[in-house]
Amino acid sequence: ARERQVTKPGRGREIAERLGVAEAFTEETGIEVDRLIIFTDMGIFDYPEVAPDYPVLWVNVSPSKGVAPFGKTIRVDQ
Repeated sequence: ARERQVTKPGRGREIAERLGVAEAFTEETGIEVDRLIIFTDMGIFDYPEVAPDYPVLWVNVSPSKGVAPFGKTIRVDQ
């Protein structure tokens, strides 16, 4: 699995670890990932330092105007 590192403790580390778990699962099962959609409140303060090699769509479901450092971020009004 591609190593993902974060530099600060907090929720971002949990998110990065969860993304790592998902990546490990797909490798174990042989599922090929060609894109990723993440629904989030953008409460991530330390994103993975390395972007995956497939497109990532961040769906911001909060009133914040946060934007992820990689991939495309869209905002969905509730």
